[in-house]
Amino acid sequence: MYSAVAPPEQTTSGIVNDDGKEKEGPPRGISEETWEKFQQLRERRIKSCKVSTEKRMKDIKKRVTKSVLDNLKSDEEVAVLRDQGVIQRGGKKCKPNMNLHQLRKNKATEGYEKRWNELQQYFNSDTHPKEPGTSSDLTGPTPKDEIEKGLEVALSEKRFEVAEKLNKQLIQHDFAVKVAQAVECRDYAKRKAAEEEK
Repeated sequence: MYSAVAPPEQTTSGIVNDDGKEKEGPPRGISEETWEKFQQLRERRIKSCKVSTEKRMKDIKKRVTKSVLDNLKSDEEVAVLRDQGVIQRGGKKCKPNMNLHQLRKNKATEGYEKRWNELQQYFNSDTHPKEPGTSSDLTGPTPKDEIEKGLEVALSEKRFEVAEKLNKQLIQHDFAVKVAQAVECRDYAKRKAAEEEK
């Protein structure tokens, strides 16, 4: 009926009584040690049959390919691997190449870092006079004052969760103000440099 080994659904454990139940122990003539080894091998075969070989191989290949792609630096290296047949060409249903996504993300991050480093030199500098229309020229109550008042009220009423949220808002507001001032200083320095060149 079967050429080699029966599927795991079939019972191959041995002798069946008249009641239709299997015997618990080993069949006659087989040692207890051999029977235990047989049971272990049978359980291992059943487990390995649950996950098909193809799926396991696909998962292994996917893991290895992903680790290789993470270490690649350029599109040319990926193209070489595709030419060698290591990486399958992506079809319409495939996800975009993660390496390309990482490269784009890295390029965008480099651009942000460049701008951020340029702005950092203007932090805490008040080198330009106050000009009309700039944020440093604004008068009247600022949102910061409202946040500070709300923070004091929350602390006096012992509502610490609200106070934490307001504190985070205050920190974000302070940071946003510093960034806005740094941008103004940078723009002012660029305008002055352009005027001096003329």
